[in-house]
Amino acid sequence: MDGRKIKVCPGCDGEFETDDNRVKYCSDGCRRSAALNKVKECQKVKNKETNVTKKCCICNAVFIDTTINHCKNTCSEECAKEKKHINYLKWKNENPESYKESQKKSITRKEKIGYWKKYRIKKRLKTIKKN
Repeated sequence: MDGRKIKVCPGCDGEFETDDNRVKYCSDGCRRSAALNKVKECQKVKNKETNVTKKCCICNAVFIDTTINHCKNTCSEECAKEKKHINYLKWKNENPESYKESQKKSITRKEKIGYWKKYRIKKRLKTIKKN
């Protein structure tokens, strides 16, 4: 007998052969995903036990952060959109050259896909449907 055993991988429920008793998973991918899932579960349990109360950076409302690593800074989607807009305006003012370059790239991309033609056609169709 060569000492090889058939084991069942707890990650993917597939069978594999091994001669090492310490091997539990069929591949490094299954082992890593199992370890990651274990860490996520531990974080969820830990975060359920500790409620973090924070103040919204936009409207100063008090809210409970329920995310895994307590990194949320806004109380709602509206405040998150407002924060994103404020950060965009800040970036635009600090980097005017990058902003101009990004606008040029956006226009050339839209020209390549025929965005302007499609928009005009849709606009004409809307006016035709109204009449």
